[in-house]
Amino acid sequence: MKKLEGKVALVTDGTSGIGLATAKRFVAEGAYVFITGRRQTELDAAVKEIGKNVTGVQSDASNLADLDRLFATIEQEQGHLAVLFANAGGGEIAPLGAITEEHFDTTFNTNVKGLLFTVQKALPLLPEGASIILNASTASTVGTPAFSVYSATKAAVRSFARNWTLDLKERKIRVNAISPGVVPTPGYDQLGLSRILAKGENMDLHQLTAIEDIRQTKARYCRFIDLKQWDDFKNLFMPTVHLTFHGVQGELLYQFTDLQIFIDQTATMLDKAQTIHQVHNPEVQLTSETTARTIWSMEDWITYPEDVKGLFKALHGFGHYYETLELRESRWLTTTLSLKRTILTIA
Repeated sequence: MKKLEGKVALVTDGTSGIGLATAKRFVAEGAYVFITGRRQTELDAAVKEIGKNVTGVQSDASNLADLDRLFATIEQEQGHLAVLFANAGGGEIAPLGAITEEHFDTTFNTNVKGLLFTVQKALPLLPEGASIILNASTASTVGTPAFSVYSATKAAVRSFARNWTLDLKERKIRVNAISPGVVPTPGYDQLGLSRILAKGENMDLHQLTAIEDIRQTKARYCRFIDLKQWDDFKNLFMPTVHLTFHGVQGELLYQFTDLQIFIDQTATMLDKAQTIHQVHNPEVQLTSETTARTIWSMEDWITYPEDVKGLFKALHGFGHYYETLELRESRWLTTTLSLKRTILTIA
């Protein structure tokens, strides 16, 4: 059975780039997908390209009447949503000193106001256990010349994810934010970011694709833990992986050289817990065509029901993952991983 078999998903701004690629992947995984776009011609072309199990709805995320019509259409045709990818957004180059009120309003209306009301208006259609995914950006944490307004909106998106996770925990609705870096999409080219983002300036498409693939492995790391998919989780690692976990003082808490023992102990610890794992601000360095190293900021929550006895009832922490990977049969697998905590609160 495919992962999204029988599920209904919405991808806003699904006519090109990340949105279109996501909609295609959702359909390939068995979902029925609604996509939105502001221009009917591009919307029709995207629906044709996806091919099946898709409906296009013309909609502007910053227009609340359009959002009402969008969710009325979804309710009438499918009755519910299992997955919402709030992807609609954009920005323009404007250095401090040249920022206009129109530029500010347009960017915040789509990226912040539009995203907020997209999620809020979707809530009546989202059942217990649904998934909300917000498209943020590495621009929210890494300074970029002439891109301050856009970056501020994406910082707001990450803040939404942290807060909405708590707002929706009783409904067991997961809220995650992804933070793509340099992605060669039509929007990327239109903004001229290849001239501004120096890190992407000297990279070819093969390198950019490799970096995106590596980022996706860490997204899967979080997803497989939260969904308790331990077989899939195990497949992210080399059989000979070496894993270490350190406390806030740098002390070694756990160490594993046997992958199956690590998987078994992780499953035992987390199977009865509600978990939320998030990673942010990835730094990926390709050390060769088949090897890489990464640093990731991380945040996690672990809570247990009242009737479950354990070492603690709740945990909330921050830290960094330090990782090396190797490309094997078109998959990036972790060869070493070290988690170093910076903040850890246990109740």
